[in-house]
Amino acid sequence: MSAGSDLKHLLDPSERVLWTGHPDVRITRQDVSLPRILIGILVTGFALFWIRMALFLTEGIREAPVQLFPLFGLIFVAIGLYNMGLHVFWDSFRRSRTVYVLTDRRAFIITSLPLQSRRLKDHSIGELTREQHGEGLGSVWFAERVSRHKRTTTRTPVGFERIPDAPEVHRMMQQARQDRS
Repeated sequence: MSAGSDLKHLLDPSERVLWTGHPDVRITRQDVSLPRILIGILVTGFALFWIRMALFLTEGIREAPVQLFPLFGLIFVAIGLYNMGLHVFWDSFRRSRTVYVLTDRRAFIITSLPLQSRRLKDHSIGELTREQHGEGLGSVWFAERVSRHKRTTTRTPVGFERIPDAPEVHRMMQQARQDRS
C-alpha cells in the first residue's frame, strides 16, 4: 500500500505529510483475553450441541426446509471460534493491511482488507492521549468514535495504535496542533 501517492489528490495544496507508518502486527499476550476465550468455548459448545440435536430431531424428514434447520448452528460455531482465538489472528491481519499518515493538518488511517473496498478515513487532530505498551510500542489517540444505542453511548478512541515511534508521533501532532492555532 503506497500511502503517499494515494493521498496526493486528497491533500490541500499547502498540506504536507509529516509521518507515515504501520502498526505492529505481532501477536502479544495482551491480545488474548481469557474471558473472551471462555465465552467462545461456551458458544461453540452450545452450537455444536444444537447442531447435533437438530440433526437427531430432523433425521428421516425429507422436506428441504427442515433439513436446513441444523445448519443454523453453523453461524454460532463461527462466532464461538472467532471469540475462542481467531479474533487475535484477524486483528493482526487487519493491522498488516493498515497504513497511518500524519500531515500538518490531519491524520489518515487507510485500511485495505480482502472483499472490501479500501477504507480511507481522515480525522482532525483533537485532544491527544498517548499510551506506552511493552516492547517499545505505543499508541497515540487523537479522536473518538461515538456509537449511540438505545440507552447507552459508547466512545471508542481512534488513533495510531501499536506504533514503534509513538513519542515522536505524539510530539509531531502536538506541534501540528500548536502551529494551526
